[in-house]
Amino acid sequence: MLEIGDEAPAFELEDQAGEPVSLAAFAGRPVVVYFYPRADTPGCTTEACGFRDAWDEFDRRDVVVLGISDDPVDDLAAFAEKYDLPFRLLSDPDGEVAAAYDSYGEKSMFGNTFDGVFRNTYVVGPDGRIAAVYPDVDPEGHAEAILADVEGIAGASLAGVVARVGGSGAVERLQAGLSADDPRARRAAVDALASIGGPVAAEHIAYALADEHVDVQVTAARALGSMRDGEGRTYGIEALLSSLGSDAPALQAAAARGLGEAGDERAAPPLRELVRSDDSGVAVAALESLRALGDPTLGDRLMEALGHRDPEVVKQALRALQERGGERLIERLSVGLEHGSWDVRALAARLLGERSGDGARAALQDRLGREPDDLVRAAIEEALQELGGRI
Repeated sequence: MLEIGDEAPAFELEDQAGEPVSLAAFAGRPVVVYFYPRADTPGCTTEACGFRDAWDEFDRRDVVVLGISDDPVDDLAAFAEKYDLPFRLLSDPDGEVAAAYDSYGEKSMFGNTFDGVFRNTYVVGPDGRIAAVYPDVDPEGHAEAILADVEGIAGASLAGVVARVGGSGAVERLQAGLSADDPRARRAAVDALASIGGPVAAEHIAYALADEHVDVQVTAARALGSMRDGEGRTYGIEALLSSLGSDAPALQAAAARGLGEAGDERAAPPLRELVRSDDSGVAVAALESLRALGDPTLGDRLMEALGHRDPEVVKQALRALQERGGERLIERLSVGLEHGSWDVRALAARLLGERSGDGARAALQDRLGREPDDLVRAAIEEALQELGGRI
């Protein structure tokens, strides 16, 4: 199967009226290209009638539907007339177009093998690239499934086109995309605005932080953290700082990382508070950003994080402590040996094994005599062997 992002193979085929139809004729519009084995057979009829019944919705969204099989034109004409199909059916008698879309090959039925068309569907975006792939589809409900996806696909593809083409009205067109019904289209508009850059685009992206869909909010926070002016300053700092107080942990984490990337010291005080967050993703993001900012209180925050209830936060703190080093490192890593989670204790043992000196050996030997978990004992023994090889 072709993959999302691939350029859609060009084609020109005759439709049920014998008129030539090319994919290039629909540039700038989303195109559903569905391959089916045989006209007027039960599965293919179900699939075609599904597109027929949903046709008004496809048409309202300006989506083109093209059905392709290896049937001759006359059979397609009879099929379309019999079931009142409002879209084009294209004849691919040699299967060349179907093959270009990885939808033609050897099949078997009732013990016989033959070459034929596979039941696959692609959506080609307005940019001429594959935007969605549906292999080996079930004819029942297939049109409805595509309809549910196609608005976001179309919006996302169009946002990419607008960003690449640019022009004086690009930002305004993408601003309108932030009001699309489908959150995928709104996320794409945010990404496209970020690729254009500038204070006006950043202002529009900041509004997306209040989107009803958390994925759009997160995309906006990440975008703002990466946008810079000519002097290297980050747009949208105030909006990101405000987002740290959100009720959505995913947005808090994204805003925290954006602020860390921005390098703005004003973020340090609220980030220190977020290290205490019950949500592990938020706490880890806060720690990472404080490290990026070079916060002078980072050592204290890392020690505080060793008492977090989530093992992932504790492991992140241990790794950060190992990276920082310092005179009290052995003592701090040894705290991890007493944690209630076996994987934290194992990590602490491995990190101590990377150090040298009697302090690390003593801490490991002390824990080895009390460790109930076989996996952790194995990690401690390995660390002691590593230390033995260096002392």
